[in-house]
Amino acid sequence: MTDSQREHCIEEGMREVAIVSRMYVRGKSHVELDDIRQDGMVGMLQALVKFDPRRGTKFASFANRRVSGSILDGARRTDVLERNHRKRVRAGIDRSPSFIHLDDSDHTVDLPVASSAHQIELQIDLRAAVARLPRLLRRVVTMYYFDDMPMHEIARVLGVCNSWVSQLLLEARLRLKEILEARQTR
Repeated sequence: MTDSQREHCIEEGMREVAIVSRMYVRGKSHVELDDIRQDGMVGMLQALVKFDPRRGTKFASFANRRVSGSILDGARRTDVLERNHRKRVRAGIDRSPSFIHLDDSDHTVDLPVASSAHQIELQIDLRAAVARLPRLLRRVVTMYYFDDMPMHEIARVLGVCNSWVSQLLLEARLRLKEILEARQTR
């Protein structure tokens, strides 16, 4: 693919990202357009790598599926609700989320949520609880949950094995749960 073809594809792809992003965000107040566009751009760039102009397909048509998929993947990654709970909310069975579900395949923590104001208060409490953790646990929680680092990278940074990182995360979650439950009983 020549440079001019690549530039043309990028322009087409950016228009496609803008269209799909706006369609996805419409009616969803909890979603940031910039975040969705960023996820869409990742999909567009993946499509650009795999695109073959000799097949006679327009790049926008080729990229649409990847852009849409990348946006959905990003939305799922950042969604605080479980997939089944989100379906129940959409179906009208559940009106509002009653829990934030923190899941790490082996261990889960359900934190109650009553409203948007309560959710903000909970986030403040959670940050305060993280700040009360010992330095090593705080560092592991920050890398895993806030910096989205996989366990093997955290293990490399700390110079330990993956199973030790898993143990540290378990200990941190248990301590956070204790701290938050103690705050709720006050």
